[in-house]
Amino acid sequence: YLYRARCHLKLGNADAAFADLKTAESYDGTVADVHLDLGQFYYERSDYAAAFAEFDKAVFHAQGRDALAFYWRGLTRQKLGDTAEGQADLDRALALEHQPDVVPSASARS
Repeated sequence: YLYRARCHLKLGNADAAFADLKTAESYDGTVADVHLDLGQFYYERSDYAAAFAEFDKAVFHAQGRDALAFYWRGLTRQKLGDTAEGQADLDRALALEHQPDVVPSASARS
């Protein structure tokens, strides 16, 4: 359902995308990407409280290893007026982006 939701978004079908994301969440609420996409959905609609909740879940389920989850949570915190914590999240996102991969990519192993 996650990838179908992404296809719906590309096609401009926001309502169908949201429905698929909620279905994906109902099947497995531990998939960080589902929460990341739901958060972006809410963020784009200026529902920052709902977006923050989803981005917080994304950080948790990614075990603090997803730079995008920290990035979006940081932006959302800033929108909610929590600039210090928002900046801390953005700094963490940047730090994660600059960490070497633990597992080499397929092209590096070839």
